[in-house]
Amino acid sequence: LLSRDGDYLVRVTEPEPGMGLKTVLSARWKDKNHHFVINEKDGRFFIDKPKFPTILKLVNYYVTEQKPVTESTEAILMTPIPKQEWEFKHDWIILGRKLGEGAFGGVYAGILTLGRRKYE
Repeated sequence: LLSRDGDYLVRVTEPEPGMGLKTVLSARWKDKNHHFVINEKDGRFFIDKPKFPTILKLVNYYVTEQKPVTESTEAILMTPIPKQEWEFKHDWIILGRKLGEGAFGGVYAGILTLGRRKYE
């Protein structure tokens, strides 16, 4: 998804096993993908130094000011990559019982709601 320098997106993932779900800003810079965990403390969001009341304000700051996300990567945010058509929103899915587990996570039964239709 990130193919050109300056491409970026925000996603939820578990950066390291056992870390739990975190919001991550992923950006392409100098032909490498960089992943920045967005931290939260006292209701303020940050990656490095400046803190913001929302994740949207954090991202908008780096886009409009054209400041590097971190000094070490020098990554500049330029082009947002929107959610793809094939990606599901979290609230469309209701997890059921756990069916199994593997090296990449758990497998669950569940219900997917698309419009007025439900799929088990």
